[in-house]
Amino acid sequence: MRALIDPCAATSRISASLATAYRLSVTRVGTEGVCTAIIRSRTSEFRRKVLLQVDSQLCSRTPLRPVDGENLEQFRSITLANERWFQPSTVSLVLGTDVYPHIILPGLLPSTNGLPMAQNSTLGWILSGPFGQ
Repeated sequence: MRALIDPCAATSRISASLATAYRLSVTRVGTEGVCTAIIRSRTSEFRRKVLLQVDSQLCSRTPLRPVDGENLEQFRSITLANERWFQPSTVSLVLGTDVYPHIILPGLLPSTNGLPMAQNSTLGWILSGPFGQ
């Protein structure tokens, strides 16, 4: 599943369809649903239980179009959180300010030649920014 890390989002959210697919127990708080889940890294021992707002509107795709992955030498020496970041996929999970400080690690590869920047994290290196090839 594709997760988006948003340091400006006040809460972490999960798509309603993903919560259903994983059979997460959803509790209603007024008109909103919340659930808990354990997020894990595929690149490290990191595990964290998080409270997620269930969002029936969460259905964006990123990137919008496939990106040519051939000219990405800058990223070949690091372990990316998502090795298929250049293929369009639906975002089903948004990790917000409640999780962000627990996953970010020291290490930054600045944007060069129109490539996104890379930030080290407990989930692997994450990419952000526009891709202009």
